[in-house]
Amino acid sequence: MHKSVTLAILGCSALFAWAAQAQDAAFPARTVSVVIPYPPGGSADGEARPLAAQLSRLWSSPVIIESRTGAGSTVGAAYVAAAKPDGYTLFKAATSHAISASLYPGLRYDPVKSFSGVALTVTSPFIIAVNAKSGIHTLAELIARAKANPGNLNYGSSGIGAGPHLGGEIFRKAAGIEVTHVPYNGSAAALVELAGGRLDYLMTDASAIPMIKSGLVIPLAVTSPKRYRLLPDVPTMSELLPAAADVTNWGSVLAPAGTPRTIVDFLARSIAKALEAPEIRKIYETEGYDVQFFGPEETDRFLAAEVAKYRAVIADAHIMAQ
Repeated sequence: MHKSVTLAILGCSALFAWAAQAQDAAFPARTVSVVIPYPPGGSADGEARPLAAQLSRLWSSPVIIESRTGAGSTVGAAYVAAAKPDGYTLFKAATSHAISASLYPGLRYDPVKSFSGVALTVTSPFIIAVNAKSGIHTLAELIARAKANPGNLNYGSSGIGAGPHLGGEIFRKAAGIEVTHVPYNGSAAALVELAGGRLDYLMTDASAIPMIKSGLVIPLAVTSPKRYRLLPDVPTMSELLPAAADVTNWGSVLAPAGTPRTIVDFLARSIAKALEAPEIRKIYETEGYDVQFFGPEETDRFLAAEVAKYRAVIADAHIMAQ
């Protein structure tokens, strides 16, 4: 190669590297909005605010939470998908984002292609639990009772199409049982019904830990790939039913598709650093979350796999949005 051409290429490479650094240094120059698709005060809000506060400290620039609710998280997702891809509007996605793609036909966005994955931030399992007075103490005993009474047992979840509902359908199919799903408006209402003996079992989340500790309900299994740190003696669902797919409640940060890679990488590095802060880890651990960081490429792959998994579950169980 001619010497002048080589120097030109090297010069361009240096220029691109400098431009990437300069872009990182200039971002953010104004307030960054993190959109959550749920009302303030819920678990998604409780997860997003500590992260936003930590990023604000790292950047010395405001990071605010913007709540855009409706249609099973699709209103907030559509808003971010249509936003300018400059890193100033981000989406705090959860398991519902992967589920909504199959529940709501005709969406104005694609849950994977319309976004650039930035980072996975936290995970927590769903929990299969029974009333302490049920006489059931293991998952095998629950399955045996269900098989002895086909169609007569019921289970509760936080709502149709929510993560616990689909986790419940994965369990039902893997166990080969016939049961009736009873949806509630949130996990708190479902827990009250379980404690009152009006449900045979419940697919719930970490919000059940206080009732578990009080002895009102008994956890039979968790749905995560590994045992849950808050319930180390409780087996995973896949330990007992190898055919069952793992199901987790997770949180991630997404940007609109087309966001410059330098900004996506800067955001991912910033989030990774924020998640190392002892104060944010303490908050998440108290709320039952496990900090789990994935970078952009791994987040994209994870999201695509989650969408495919839940699409199959929804089609098999003939679940439709209300």
